[in-house]
Amino acid sequence: MTIAKDGPRLRSVQVADELRKELDAGKYVPGKKMPSIKDLAERFDVAEETVKKGLATLREERRIFSVPNRGHFVVDPDSEAGEATAGREDVLELISALRSEVRELNTRVAQLEERIDSGDA
Repeated sequence: MTIAKDGPRLRSVQVADELRKELDAGKYVPGKKMPSIKDLAERFDVAEETVKKGLATLREERRIFSVPNRGHFVVDPDSEAGEATAGREDVLELISALRSEVRELNTRVAQLEERIDSGDA
């Protein structure tokens, strides 16, 4: 779908409408990651900020949820109160990424402690 550049409807509303149609049609599987903001912006030929606003609308409607620095995921419509249920693979990917970040932080802390102990800080 092409987002109308001119007209009465905001582009972010058009993005939300199109994604809502795709969610209703089952294009995106509950618990699975949606395309990135950058990919959606290119697809719809709009600014990334426009896509972010469209996604915010879908979050408010509890159609999707977001994980900071990981992306947007589809909510299972059959779950109670629209609670998000991420797929097992997505959860494992998130855990792995978080563990990696913790290791990096531990390494930085150890380096800073060494600098403090040696008087370089």
